[in-house]
Amino acid sequence: MRPLADVRVVELANWIAAPAAGAVLADLGADVIKVEPPTGDPVRGFLRSPEVGGAAAEVDYPFTVSNRGKRSVTLAVNTEAGREALLELAGSADVFLTNMLNYRLVKYGLEPSDLLEANPRLVVARVSGYGSRGPEAHRPGFDMTAFFARGGMIDTMTPPDGDAPKPPTGPGDHATAMAMVAAILLGLRTAERTGRGQVVDTSLLSMGIWTMASMLAATLVDGRDREHRSRSSEVTALNNRYRTSDDRWLFLTMPGGAMWRPLCLVLGVEDMIEDERFADADARRENMDLVVERLDRAFATRTLGEWGVILDEAGLVWGPASRLSDVASDPQAEVLGLFPEIEHPAAGTFRTVATPFEMEGADLRPTAPAPDPGEHTESVLREMGWDDARIEAARLRGAFGQPA
Repeated sequence: MRPLADVRVVELANWIAAPAAGAVLADLGADVIKVEPPTGDPVRGFLRSPEVGGAAAEVDYPFTVSNRGKRSVTLAVNTEAGREALLELAGSADVFLTNMLNYRLVKYGLEPSDLLEANPRLVVARVSGYGSRGPEAHRPGFDMTAFFARGGMIDTMTPPDGDAPKPPTGPGDHATAMAMVAAILLGLRTAERTGRGQVVDTSLLSMGIWTMASMLAATLVDGRDREHRSRSSEVTALNNRYRTSDDRWLFLTMPGGAMWRPLCLVLGVEDMIEDERFADADARRENMDLVVERLDRAFATRTLGEWGVILDEAGLVWGPASRLSDVASDPQAEVLGLFPEIEHPAAGTFRTVATPFEMEGADLRPTAPAPDPGEHTESVLREMGWDDARIEAARLRGAFGQPA
């Protein structure tokens, strides 16, 4: 079963956040038609390509993650002919998904009112950097700027007197994509019940703030910033990170103090259990620099793999700071089916990343790789009833780019 097999999505979007939402909808069975400019989505070829046989791969594997299972149509929506074709396409859809900036939607006559006039039952779904209203609605944003930095995450991760860390590419985009999927499903349900189209929105900023909600809750009341702490000034040694003998990091997260004694026993620092400097949580916090120094020496005696076995046997809660290569070979991820295979006509079979939820009785595996730019333009237009003459007339009017 594909839960959204009867849903058509028109996606006028680029980069990652909105297209990633479209990819999840495609995994759920929706017919997702990706509308690209004649030059293609600018993220094509932008991210790191793997090396295959000592050379960069010809297939754009990162692009596939956020664009698999879609059909691609190229339209120049800055032309009247391209806009007319897009509105006709939207008229056949259930969802119109876009991350086009507000001023461009206005400029090209693609505001929600224009789209709902073309299709009164349409769910118009907008992803933006900073929201669809207010003084920054027209401001462009990426996950580094709007999600990580503006949302407060970067500051909380910056050590005292240290450089602000540079976040990886995409986490904020993919988190925001899942919020957009939820909003679209809500919009579809409401449109089904009321018979009226809906407008749903999310933004990188709103998702960044939601992601930081547990820390922001107190700040919303007292206005205070979170204290920047080094490892030796953490509140508890049981919620800290330590380096192993093979230069790997592991993280402990054990709320409360009940696991202090078991931790000391497995680390071979039994004397710390009775030492009055470490006797309770308050004492350990007062002497955190000494606690971290002792635990650092203990953890430095074994490898990450050795400590993993020991900590698991003791029932202690820990996690490795996995490298990407570790994640790609994680046996638990394999059991969960998080790396499904895709068949590509040129590259053969390769693994990608799964939609991060399951539904009993449903097959949510990717159905196809990402399309080439404009691969399905003609076939989609013919589905809408266009004949050769109309396609040629639209081409001459610049609907697909510069006319020949």
